[in-house]
Amino acid sequence: MKKRGRKPKKLDTITENYKRILMLLEDGLLNQADELLNWGIAYLAKKTGQVQLIDGVELDKWKERYWTLLEDNQLMVGGDVEWFDEGDSKT
Repeated sequence: MKKRGRKPKKLDTITENYKRILMLLEDGLLNQADELLNWGIAYLAKKTGQVQLIDGVELDKWKERYWTLLEDNQLMVGGDVEWFDEGDSKT
């Protein structure tokens, strides 16, 4: 007789993607991690207004996690651009 139990909950795509990104960053594969981070941010933008939680985590927390990884790993487009040049100040 088979035991009846609950099936393990299937994690949302964003959770699996996040785990993969962490592994890629650990292995130094920044280009691949960057692609998955950008996909994740687009996915989360699409979910905004549709859901509050993904795998028990608030949507805003997921957004924070993804943006933090982008910033911490210098993967922001234009992240090395100086937005304010003090030499241009007219004071």
